[in-house]
Amino acid sequence: MTFSFNKTKSLILVLILSFTISFQAQEFEFGAKAGVNLANISFSNSDYSTKPIIGFHIGAFGTYSIDEKLAIQPELLFTTGGNKWTFDGNLDGKITSSYISIPVLFQYKVSDAFYVEAGPQYNFLLSIKQSIEDGDNEDIKEFYKTGTIGIGIGIGYDLETVAPGLKANLRYSTDLSKMNDEEVGGNDLVYYDLKASNGQGIVVHVILEDKNGHIWIGYGGGIAKYDGTYFTNYYEKNILVNSGLWSMAMDRNGLLWIGTIYGVYTFDGNAFQPFEIPEGKVDTGKGISASKMIHCIIEDSKGHMWFATNGGAYRYDGNILTIFSEKEGLNSYFVNSIIEDKNGQYWFSTADNGLFRFDGTSFTNILKNTEIEGKGVGDIIEDRNGNIWFELKNFGVYSYDGKTLTNYPKEEGMSFEIYEDLLGRLWFVGFKGAYRMDGNSFVNVNRNGPW
Repeated sequence: MTFSFNKTKSLILVLILSFTISFQAQEFEFGAKAGVNLANISFSNSDYSTKPIIGFHIGAFGTYSIDEKLAIQPELLFTTGGNKWTFDGNLDGKITSSYISIPVLFQYKVSDAFYVEAGPQYNFLLSIKQSIEDGDNEDIKEFYKTGTIGIGIGIGYDLETVAPGLKANLRYSTDLSKMNDEEVGGNDLVYYDLKASNGQGIVVHVILEDKNGHIWIGYGGGIAKYDGTYFTNYYEKNILVNSGLWSMAMDRNGLLWIGTIYGVYTFDGNAFQPFEIPEGKVDTGKGISASKMIHCIIEDSKGHMWFATNGGAYRYDGNILTIFSEKEGLNSYFVNSIIEDKNGQYWFSTADNGLFRFDGTSFTNILKNTEIEGKGVGDIIEDRNGNIWFELKNFGVYSYDGKTLTNYPKEEGMSFEIYEDLLGRLWFVGFKGAYRMDGNSFVNVNRNGPW
């Protein structure tokens, strides 16, 4: 999902150093030029600080001499630029852009070798992408104008004594028009009131985004897909309404995997198909009332699908379904959640025996010999610093840095999902609402804030 913070009225500022080589025919001179740029896209939002990045330009020019002193020089350049930005002092990102620049410059010779220049230019945006915290580049061109008008001012020097037709040029250019007139992103919260097939309200269990930017919302009795304009609802009576959706994941091929109380289904955009997972156990004393319930589905970095069930954890590599449970060293059949960390290790939370780490060979019981050994663990997440966060009913929230467990008391009810936002804040979502962790406390957040 593309994420931006109020990047209002962006400006391009470019310092250009270039060298040209040309040949002359009477009043006309033609040539090629190339060089480096020190480029910066600035934002009007004061919460941002920006730094320039180094780019390049390459292209062609033509010069027409009006008289001995005055000339006009149009150019056609391919140019790259962007910036490095920091938001509110704790979130870093980078923007890279490329565009076609068409300056038309008036040049005045101060001496035989030295000249000054100034004139308008038009910038046609080809691409603009953004990465946040060293993440993947995301296309944000839709938020910016296709073209902007600017001005360039510079100086040049004829290096004819070095090589025939060679010149050096230093130029400063800036946009006079803004790259975007409105805020990119924003602080506004848009509320959508979705209904189940019977017209009643819903409880959302999972939200994800596909590679096309569409948002998929899974809830107890159905799925809603939002394409940015319209919602498409899927109410498959025998699959979603009766089975009750509980988990969902989109794999790298665009296939949607759906976990319900009665097993797994896939959806390719046209039809739902069952995917057989062996039946698990039932233990009403632990709140386990469905033998086929799928608590969590993920796709790992290898493209394998993992399923957290009441019969252990399962891995599907595209051909073989492999079980991980008590026999394999995961000392529980009741798996609540699975994640893969940045190092390629897997973490499993269980309903009755704590938290486990799997290095690909063996399992480690993280809570062994602690005061919370053997307790049920809910959702788990790895934050940007590599810390593992999880929650225990009646024991609050814990973080684990690989050596030490740290407890944060929480009395607002058990969460079934934990998220980290792009500011590094943790969010806990459950039946009692959404809570944001601020320091060591938890703040209830609803549609009215506080944000």
